[in-house]
Amino acid sequence: MPLSPGEKLGPYEILTPLGKGGMGEVFRARDTQLDREAAIKVLPVSLARDPERLSRFEREARILASLNHPNIAQVYGIAEGGSIRGIAMELVPGANLAGPLPVETVIDYAGQIASALEAAHERGVVHRDLKPANVIVRPDGVVKVLDFGLARLGGPESEDPDNSPTLMASPTQAGIILGTAAYMSPEQARGKVVDKRADIWAFGVVLYEIVTGQRLFSGETVTDVLASVVKDVPDLSPVPVKLRRLIAKCLEKDPRKRLRDIGDWRELLDSEPAPPVAAAVSGRKSGLLWQTTTAAALLIAAGIAAVHFREKPAALPSPIRFQIQLPENASFEASTAVVLSPDGRHVAFAGKSNGLHIFIQDLDGGPARVLTNTVIGPQLPPVFWSPDSRYVAYSANSPRLSKVDVSSGAVQDICEKPGPPVGGAWNEAGTIIFGSTNGGLMRVPATGGNPTPFTKLDSFRGERFHQLPQFLPDGKHFLYFAGNADYTRSAEFVASIDDAPGAKPRLIVNTEDGASFVPADDGKPGWLLYLREGTLMAQPFDPEKLVLAGTPSPLPMKLGVSFNTALFAASRDLIVYRTGTAGRQNQMAWFDAKTGRNVGSVGEPGFITTMAVSGDETHAAYTKEDENGHSDIWVLDLARGASIRLSSGPADSAYPAWSSDSTEIAFSRLVVGTWQVFRKRADGSGAEQPVRKTSASARPTSWSPDGKFLLVDT
Repeated sequence: MPLSPGEKLGPYEILTPLGKGGMGEVFRARDTQLDREAAIKVLPVSLARDPERLSRFEREARILASLNHPNIAQVYGIAEGGSIRGIAMELVPGANLAGPLPVETVIDYAGQIASALEAAHERGVVHRDLKPANVIVRPDGVVKVLDFGLARLGGPESEDPDNSPTLMASPTQAGIILGTAAYMSPEQARGKVVDKRADIWAFGVVLYEIVTGQRLFSGETVTDVLASVVKDVPDLSPVPVKLRRLIAKCLEKDPRKRLRDIGDWRELLDSEPAPPVAAAVSGRKSGLLWQTTTAAALLIAAGIAAVHFREKPAALPSPIRFQIQLPENASFEASTAVVLSPDGRHVAFAGKSNGLHIFIQDLDGGPARVLTNTVIGPQLPPVFWSPDSRYVAYSANSPRLSKVDVSSGAVQDICEKPGPPVGGAWNEAGTIIFGSTNGGLMRVPATGGNPTPFTKLDSFRGERFHQLPQFLPDGKHFLYFAGNADYTRSAEFVASIDDAPGAKPRLIVNTEDGASFVPADDGKPGWLLYLREGTLMAQPFDPEKLVLAGTPSPLPMKLGVSFNTALFAASRDLIVYRTGTAGRQNQMAWFDAKTGRNVGSVGEPGFITTMAVSGDETHAAYTKEDENGHSDIWVLDLARGASIRLSSGPADSAYPAWSSDSTEIAFSRLVVGTWQVFRKRADGSGAEQPVRKTSASARPTSWSPDGKFLLVDT
């Protein structure tokens, strides 16, 4: 399209291109008359010269401009210059809709999307191309639906189903396929006449995707996707119960059986069954494995508790709180969990004793013993057991994965590791798989060898790492945790060591951290333990069918969390877990710049990460996490020692940076999966203001002296 920055279409000055498709280009522009920014969608020259197409284009623009709904991107009018025609629209800041998202968030967004569709349907406007790419979530949580009645291409003549073509035609013309393949209704895919029920089908597909994080219909080509839409019966088992009936009614292939009016969507929400008072977890009828003991060190004031699984779950037993007896001059490493051996007789953990080593606590009593031959790295070590409970594998303080015999203390190297591993699993056949901080799982023989890549990151989900694998009883299938950089789309998957390269894993549950499988006796299905909004849940899981069943039940325990890792371990008979966050506390302090001497503490202890001192040296802004792992920006008056919380709301905030005059603070807030920059007055007055939407996460580091610019890391 022959448009460059600085050119004008009527009163609109072109600033930068925003996107390009077969139905035209979109530009960021400035309305020079009203001094506001806009998005200009410009028709291709070939269509602008077609009188019939141009007439319909202008008619659609008038209809859309009349919608005037808070959840529909507003159309300002026609923009033209010479032979170039375009539509000027509201420029919406924010990110495209993406999942997986919590159920209540999905319901909130569903209500806003449905409200937009209802307003359009009442005026006879059918969207025909509803999909996550056409929905924007603003930083304040308001949803905006884009491209009403303005079908467009995701990419020129592409057979990539993610960029499948959206073909233009009359809104009800038969024989022409409209929409994007993965979100088309069956009648659209067949080229039949469509009405508002095609939007309702797409609404159901979108809800499925954002609550599960998975594409409902997929294939290697557009033809494969369309065939799946027409023939395949959607599997709704990954959908939470509350949304299942609604999505099923939207996805009736026969439009006569489909939800008729989008405004009735809320009536199809189901109430989830109330969980039982105690979790129903099967297990042996064994008694408690040890008595309460006394000792000096209590895991840095953060308790250890054990809960036994009982055959009858009428009431869970009270936790047994006990202390681990550490050797003299030894201390517990605060950032690591305890790990149970497969036979349920030992616990392994990281501790400090003239360096960082592995400690073993025998659960039949006695003090913990340090394995002095083990020297582990400073990061959270991937301590995991061999299936016979003889060895513990760990990340050595070198580029190696090693194993130690817990009886003799003898150490053997397994392999050179490409990076810091996070979690591992070891099966009866002698195969080890381990996670990473920046890639897929790796695989290596337990006897030693060269590790090889094993799983592939899913770019559609924005995955950045696979971690914390666990083999299931058959020794072939395994669970693993997949997450992105800020843990907003994390989930537990299951795969097999026999899978072909590139095979698609099965999503089991959306969770904030790696899950743990607990087997049951007598061949019964076991249990999957996983975090949901900070609470440990137990849900029946069939390791043969690889599916969850029933309703998740909360377990009555408050878990400690360290760097998004829940500090618990489970075996057939019990759960061992750390409580609280005391082990993560630290203290701000002043240090003499010349001597390095500590000259005094600042503020109260807490889990404090990033911090910055104001230019006038009267205040400090810092990031502090609460016991649930939620982070906010706080401001400390250095003279008075009093703090106020600057940021508010459910989203995490971090990375404060002071303005040069010490009156404002810029910081990052987690918005739909990316860190976006906001600003607020340092005294807490006034509302938070978004600075500028970026496509990647951004973290402010400093302001320019004139206050006009921010330096950010992305």
